[in-house]
Amino acid sequence: MRHPPLSPYPPCLVRQRARHPATLFVDDDDRRQLLALLHSALLKHGLLLHAYVVMDDHLHLLATPRTGDGVVRALRACCAAYSRAFSQRHGHAPPQWQTGLQCLPVQDPAYLLGAHRHVERGPVHARAVEHPEQHAWSSIHGNLGLREDALLTAHPQYLALGADAQERALRYAAFLCDGTAHADAIAIEALARRPPTLGAAVTLRAPRLSRK
Repeated sequence: MRHPPLSPYPPCLVRQRARHPATLFVDDDDRRQLLALLHSALLKHGLLLHAYVVMDDHLHLLATPRTGDGVVRALRACCAAYSRAFSQRHGHAPPQWQTGLQCLPVQDPAYLLGAHRHVERGPVHARAVEHPEQHAWSSIHGNLGLREDALLTAHPQYLALGADAQERALRYAAFLCDGTAHADAIAIEALARRPPTLGAAVTLRAPRLSRK
């Protein structure tokens, strides 16, 4: 996991959904393709990815842009490339993405880890799994030190959890399961429903998440 360069922009919670309630994937090869294309888009558009989860009908990220339009450009590039690859592989029209995306800046670093956890607990909130690490298509495995994940760049708030990778993973694992997770999820989702889907143009402040 890389350590982050400085950025003048705050990290953002980003959600890109399918246009209709339908799965975006036929199989796991499609999911691998999406993550490979996301990696390319991150590098091209200067987006630093801290947490992600791939669900059947949406992609949820916590990422820091290095340019004002980095979030929008990276997600547009990734989604367009995935649609082309899907059509070529399966021989029919791909699932459609929503035109806009939800983008909620986390203006206060004190709330960063709550947002980080919210992304990786998404499959638990959706009742798809009992524990976050049971979901294969998530950054949880990299952030808990279970495997290397080339997509990830550690945020300073995550790095501050411990002096080394093992200590950080242990403290983050405890934070994932503490009693504030559910309340934080409700607060974030309530605020995320308010902004327009205009990507990096959204300037709302972060929700008052429970502190560690």
